[in-house]
Amino acid sequence: MRVLTTNAEIGEQYSFFLGNGAFVRANPALTTELINAFAATAVRARGDRAKVAAVLAEGTGNHADVWSRALAKDPFEVLPMNEALTQSQQRVADRFRALGLVPVDIKVADIVWRAGV
Repeated sequence: MRVLTTNAEIGEQYSFFLGNGAFVRANPALTTELINAFAATAVRARGDRAKVAAVLAEGTGNHADVWSRALAKDPFEVLPMNEALTQSQQRVADRFRALGLVPVDIKVADIVWRAGV
């Protein structure tokens, strides 16, 4: 029998930008430019959470106060992948593999794009 659990066993949860590997490797300057644009947008969003909540409310039909509460703890940061994040995601991949949720072993470090590499 499986039971629900908290993320304490898995680690922190993150969101990631995903890109087609061949495209990203062939276009490192464009990829870097896009990441920088995402980072600048995050800074602007962090500076006006009420506006972000209002835009999301309009787009989804959910009240702005609901969005405000949901966004209150969001750091609005775009950070480069580093070794700690890679290891964290490796633990998630290993756990999902052990649970049979993914059919093959995944080596996260092999699929992480790093600027200038």
